[in-house]
Amino acid sequence: MFERKEKGGNSYYPTFFYTYLDVPHDIQYLGRYPVDERTEAFFLHEYIHNLQDLTTPSGYARIETIVDQMKWAVSEMGKRKNVRIPLKPDSTWAYNMKPNAVSLRIAKGEMKKKTELGTDVVYNSPKELKLNDELVPTTNGRYIRRKATTTFVFEDDKHNEYEYRIGEMAISESMAYIMEKHIYPDALEDGADFPYNVVRNVVRWKCPRAEDDVILTAICDVCLMYSFPGIAFFILINFLENYDGDITPEFIYVYGLGPEICEKLGVETWMEQFDKTNDLAIKQLRDYFNHPYWQNTQFVLTASMVNAYAYRKNKPSFMLDIIKGGQISHNYAFQDALSNMGCMAILTANDQLFYFSPRTATKVVVDPDWFVVLYQVYKILFTEEAIDEQGGNRVVCWRCCLKAWCQWSFNKKNLPDITSSSYNCIQAPWLNTTDELMAQCAFGRLWGAYDLKRVKLKPDYKKD
Repeated sequence: MFERKEKGGNSYYPTFFYTYLDVPHDIQYLGRYPVDERTEAFFLHEYIHNLQDLTTPSGYARIETIVDQMKWAVSEMGKRKNVRIPLKPDSTWAYNMKPNAVSLRIAKGEMKKKTELGTDVVYNSPKELKLNDELVPTTNGRYIRRKATTTFVFEDDKHNEYEYRIGEMAISESMAYIMEKHIYPDALEDGADFPYNVVRNVVRWKCPRAEDDVILTAICDVCLMYSFPGIAFFILINFLENYDGDITPEFIYVYGLGPEICEKLGVETWMEQFDKTNDLAIKQLRDYFNHPYWQNTQFVLTASMVNAYAYRKNKPSFMLDIIKGGQISHNYAFQDALSNMGCMAILTANDQLFYFSPRTATKVVVDPDWFVVLYQVYKILFTEEAIDEQGGNRVVCWRCCLKAWCQWSFNKKNLPDITSSSYNCIQAPWLNTTDELMAQCAFGRLWGAYDLKRVKLKPDYKKD
């Protein structure tokens, strides 16, 4: 499961466009009127991840893979009554599951780095930045060995040596953290060195004159414009280390998206890869919502992706305007990006659910709970988090994270409170599939739309 559990309890869930903010505030007017700085800083950080999903080939590549995994899961579950979870998408070549899962793992790299005691590793000094070979499966069933992983070798504050795989996670987290700290330097506690300071520490070592917040943002953003950001980072940093000319944020985009680095990465132009991956990601996302239930959702999500494509194409360096624009209540660039691309679903600590419509779809009504449900379904099917031990037995049990919001919504609309009439919402929300329950339950409607009513979820056999 590729999710971003941040410091402070906040999270962004890639490909599902769902954000959780651990704040109690009504954020409907966030970005238009000032709120407390912590809330604004949290939202800025997580929305940068949303923009990375919407406007970069690395984000599109993950969308394509995750949607294929969901297609495969629904197809496989429809063939049998009892389904054991978690499912293993890297165990089959169907839908290109195996090569895509390996490619995604390589592109993702590492997130956090922990000691044997479970504490955050504290960075001290660099030793080496290198490309490692990986055995990569191809779509024809064969394997090839290629330079695929960028590895940072370093020592911690106790002089222990570690290796850290730099990929999309470290680069995107470094970027969001740099922008957050630049705009709100004292609002939030400092993040761990891994992943939040990875890019800064490597640049400080390899090319210290490029250690400027705006230049660092440009470096991260450029690397995310390729399907394998870690390799792009390796190439770009080694170039900058030996470059004698002026290094500006604008130069980073000119070189980083130019023909030399594209040739080394095996793409004709950055726009060629951007066009292809955006088009495929839109087609994949539309497949999520091809049931009549979701016509509006399909329309709005397509509008968001089309707007994102135009936004990046018209100004590849738009992220620089955001980091230079100041706090989000008066940051025109941030407000313009939010208005153009929207934000599909934000759940807050007081169980309120918010949605920001993209500019070209403001008259279309969408229920943001769909995105929260999709995330939960994926997590139930592909992780161990729905497996519980009860009385010495392994059982499947899941508490829907929308339960409190649904209860508030039912009371507000004077509808029957189905969250209190059974244990489904706190143990098995996929059982809400009678006609009466599906009329109120987004989880039940999704489960029914995917024709999974007859499926019984069971835990995978316990490993010895």
